Amino acid sequence: MRIKTIILILVFILNLALVSCQSDYDDLDLEKLGFDLNNGIYKNNDDIMDKGPVKGGTLNIFSTFPDTLNPLLTKNAYVSEFLSFIYEGLVTFDEKQKPEPLLADKWSVSADGLIWNFHMREGIIWSDGKALTAKDVEFTFNFLLMANVDSVYKKQLQNIATYTAIDSSNFKLVLKKPDSFTAEKMTFPILPAHIENDIYETADFKPLGTGPFKFDKYLEKKSVTLKKNDSWWYIDAREDKSQEIMLMDEICIKLYKSAEDSINAFQVYDIDVGCINMDNINKYISRTDMIMKNYTSREFEFLAFNLNNPVFADISVRKAVAAAINRQEILDEILNGHGTISDIPIHPDSWLYDSPNMVPAALNAGQIPKDILLEGGWKEKESGFYKLFAGINKKLEIEILVNNNNSRRILAAERICQQLLEAGM
Repeated sequence: MRIKTIILILVFILNLALVSCQSDYDDLDLEKLGFDLNNGIYKNNDDIMDKGPVKGGTLNIFSTFPDTLNPLLTKNAYVSEFLSFIYEGLVTFDEKQKPEPLLADKWSVSADGLIWNFHMREGIIWSDGKALTAKDVEFTFNFLLMANVDSVYKKQLQNIATYTAIDSSNFKLVLKKPDSFTAEKMTFPILPAHIENDIYETADFKPLGTGPFKFDKYLEKKSVTLKKNDSWWYIDAREDKSQEIMLMDEICIKLYKSAEDSINAFQVYDIDVGCINMDNINKYISRTDMIMKNYTSREFEFLAFNLNNPVFADISVRKAVAAAINRQEILDEILNGHGTISDIPIHPDSWLYDSPNMVPAALNAGQIPKDILLEGGWKEKESGFYKLFAGINKKLEIEILVNNNNSRRILAAERICQQLLEAGM
């Protein structure tokens, strides 16, 4: 999405992660937990019946059939997610989406912003016992930049002029032009250089990483099994060692044909975690055998203008429409309150969201739409608003295009039309 497209409605949808719970609830006071026992309704927004982590056992999760188990080649989001238990990058993101060291423990940048040096963290080994070095990073770059390699990460290296492993501990990048977001682009998985090069693009490829879990076995169209990696470097590197972090013994990824199979798999207890959207929340809200956790997803709903139309290229029109739309009303009545209003297309938890350099869209709260149009040179007549564009008198008419298979968006579009009419447009 281009920033120049004016964002009018930006609502992040709250999904719900559902986790099956196998504890005995007979001794629990459900009323204290927030349940209306007469109506079978859960009244609180807090997590329910979560007794905290338990050591041992297997976590069963969902994925569609893998296209490959190579983390740099997969186009399957589910596969990319479970492979992140195995592989790590030079850099990761913290909760605010700021880059922080991972396999690299630090980096430095030259005064002109062109030379970046990443220093490798000491003591990290691959799950087969071999030491991680800067040569592995160089190998990964070589692989990504091969002409026949189609990777979603390749574009992150397009600004790199040269790269090299200076020694086992230092990896140097020289950029074509300065880019302050270079660290953010170094989050892709690092591959081991000591595995045969040609194996990475075959069906025989077996993942080998530095992360908290290691690959165990793959049963085609059935499951992928991961075992905990007791030699994971972070166990000893973390500052706070008061709590054990490697609690699960195993992760079993159950494989299905399509994403639609996930809820059915969850319903019959084949998997332990599933995601639902707000349209289906009422089916689960009173269940006592599940733990429900809210999180703000990366899905957002917005209204964008066709700027090729001279009417909507007029900023006064965009401002008037923005002032006329009541996003809170749409959130409450159409989305049942399950969302977060945002003025810019950035996740609210990101450090960028509250950055003083980030200029939010001008939503003109409190202004009267008619006044905005009149100040912008529009003339109000009995049949509507008119303005001259290149000698042609154009009427202000708004048509909202929405996909007809999304009932929620249709309702939102209808409510927007109603709000525009109420505003006198």
